[in-house]
Amino acid sequence: MLLVEDIYGASDHLDIALGSQAEVDVQSEIALRLKFLSEIQHGRLQSRVDRIGRMLNGLITSLQPDYWDIPCDK
Repeated sequence: MLLVEDIYGASDHLDIALGSQAEVDVQSEIALRLKFLSEIQHGRLQSRVDRIGRMLNGLITSLQPDYWDIPCDK
């Protein structure tokens, strides 16, 4: 059985993952500007990075107590 405490722990890891996603976003922009990536490669990478960001944000939102109306003591 999944406990509310487990959900909060998972949310911390997801916040870290979201930060990592943002880092990849910035690094891909730097790689484009320095000509390590072509426009096409950057576009493909950017679409994947954006999709992962949307998935992470959706999962983080779904784990919020208000989303499920779960009472919590935190």
